[in-house]
Formats: sequence, structure tokens, C-alpha cells
Amino acid sequence: MGTKELLDKILSDARERVQAIEAETAGQVKAIEGRGQEIEAKLKAENEVRIRNRVDAILENARSRGQLEAQKIILSAKWRLITKVAKQVKQSILKSPEYGKILKLLIQKYADSNAKIHLSPADTENFGPQLKVRLGEPVPISGGLIIRSLKEDVDLSLDSILNQVLEETITQLATMLFD
Repeated sequence: MGTKELLDKILSDARERVQAIEAETAGQVKAIEGRGQEIEAKLKAENEVRIRNRVDAILENARSRGQLEAQKIILSAKWRLITKVAKQVKQSILKSPEYGKILKLLIQKYADSNAKIHLSPADTENFGPQLKVRLGEPVPISGGLIIRSLKEDVDLSLDSILNQVLEETITQLATMLFD
């Protein structure tokens, strides 16, 4: 075999080898591209699930906050109504023709002979002389009285009594008003 034939043979073998390598490389590239597409599809699906779950969580959180806010508004309205009812009760007591008798009964029941009775300025003016007790300086209360003796002070102001009654009956009152 001559040099030319030997060179042609080497070149021919080399071309076959190059074609085989190119074919093998093309197959590997296709396999890698296929795996890349599979991975990409899998990642897209996982991201879509994550995004959907996150959106659902955000929506649920917004719904919960909305429900809490609505409950807060309703409770606030209910509390305003209860407060309004308590104010009306207080005004009814203060305007009652029996109010002076109520003051006398409170004094008889809770005051001793050495006690000073403190009324609101309006009650001092309207009922003070009729009560025939030792009056102290008027105090800033809406009604009722405060008894001050050597032993103790007794707060029988209308606001104090109504607040106590309200605390004791708030559940029953709410049931009656809003059931």
C-alpha cells in the first residue's frame, strides 16, 4: 500500500470516526435537551403548585382578617348600643320622681351617723336639704352619692353602680339585645 492509499485510509477512518463521534454527541445532546425539558416542566409544575398554594394562603388570610374585622365592627356596634342603653337607664333614674327616695334609702342603708354624704352639684342643690344629713363638698359624679366616714369610703355613685350591674349582667343583656 502506498503513502497515498495509506493517507486516504487514515482520512477515511478519521472521517468515519468523526461521524461516529458527531452522531454520539448529537444523541447525547438530544438526551440532555430531553432531560432539560423534563426538569423544566417539573420545575414549572412545582412552581405553579407553590404559587397556587401561596395565593390560596393569602386569600384565606385575607378572608380571615375580613371576618375578624367584621366581627370587630359588629361587637363595637353592640357595645355602643349597650352603652347607649346604660346612658338611657342612668337618665331615667336621674329623672325619676323616686330618685330622691333612692338617695335616702342608700344613706339609711350604708351611712353611719358620723359619715359625710357627697352628692353631685345638681343633687346637692336639688336634694341636699331634704336628706337631713351631714353633707360634704359636691363631687364630680353624675348622680348617686359617695359616703365618707372614718372607717371607709363607699362609692354609691350612679356610674359606679351601673358599671357594676353592667359587668354582672353583660352576658344576659347581650343575649337579650342580640339573640
